[in-house]
Amino acid sequence: MPRSILVIGSTGNQGGAVIDNLLELEADFTILAVTRNTASPSAQKQKLLQKSSKIKVVQGDLDHPASLFKNTKAWEPNPLASNYTPKQELL
Repeated sequence: MPRSILVIGSTGNQGGAVIDNLLELEADFTILAVTRNTASPSAQKQKLLQKSSKIKVVQGDLDHPASLFKNTKAWEPNPLASNYTPKQELL
């Protein structure tokens, strides 16, 4: 079963580069591409241009961190885990 990786800033240069590299490496991940607005032109471009079933464009906003995890079960039925936060705390 593939694991999921959450990519913050997926429509920006760095987040987009992370996604490109994961796809190029054929990494066994479901890529959860986070954007503030899933209907924005840049989010739709990301979804369409990548043409990969591995990418799920999901809504989240770092100004409201709870929004990142509010609908995680809708994004991915497998639990998401992280060992890093800005304060280096375990979730």
